[in-house]
Amino acid sequence: MTKILILMIMFGFVASASLSASPRQTQSQSQAAEGPVWGWFQNCPEDKALGVEVKRDGIVIFHSSFPICQMPREDHKWKVIVFSFKGGQAYHAEYHTLPTENIEGNIWLASGDSDALVLGVSFATKKKILLNTLFVAKPNGISVGKIDRGIVIRTFPLPSK
Repeated sequence: MTKILILMIMFGFVASASLSASPRQTQSQSQAAEGPVWGWFQNCPEDKALGVEVKRDGIVIFHSSFPICQMPREDHKWKVIVFSFKGGQAYHAEYHTLPTENIEGNIWLASGDSDALVLGVSFATKKKILLNTLFVAKPNGISVGKIDRGIVIRTFPLPSK
């Protein structure tokens, strides 16, 4: 419920801001006031990176890393990290999966702020979305969050190259 409220506030603010001023005026005002935000992959030098791991019942089911850097919000590009693992668990205590089912996991940059990256995380079978949530990752520290029963995501800065 809190996640829905946050999204409503974010989208409500954007909608109300765009109603009160022209689109060009709103964009230039927000860019001037906002400054750079954290982003990933494109145009980021390889010297700063964030590691990510997803655990199910304490066992790592996915791990990767990606370059991060500060950039203007309009430079964010859509990219999805895709991975898969076997089912055998219930999600939201409602959606049961079989141990033989393949679950597709997706992680994407939902948004960036001056002090954090907001990652979207979803799990799905071929027939159903099992989980869809947001996770706040600190670029300069460890972030850990339980995203469902037994499912934990962790991000951490990697040493500079």
